[in-house]
Amino acid sequence: MLPLSSKIDLSNLHGLYIPLTLFSGEILIAFVPTKDSDAWKNGIGLMMMACCEECLEQMKNALKNDMQTFAYMDEASKR
Repeated sequence: MLPLSSKIDLSNLHGLYIPLTLFSGEILIAFVPTKDSDAWKNGIGLMMMACCEECLEQMKNALKNDMQTFAYMDEASKR
């Protein structure tokens, strides 16, 4: 599960599966919890499933790295 970022608007995607294309070209499928779910109320904006802990960690790391790169590019564009 990934924490919700205030910079990403998922309000029109509640209850849907969405593709997340990484910079590497890989595509992850994530679920956006519904507004009334405990996950959403606890700040979880995306949920993903994996076949095992190792795959889950790889997905989380890949997404985290892309988000850090995107944040860096976003910040650099403001300079």
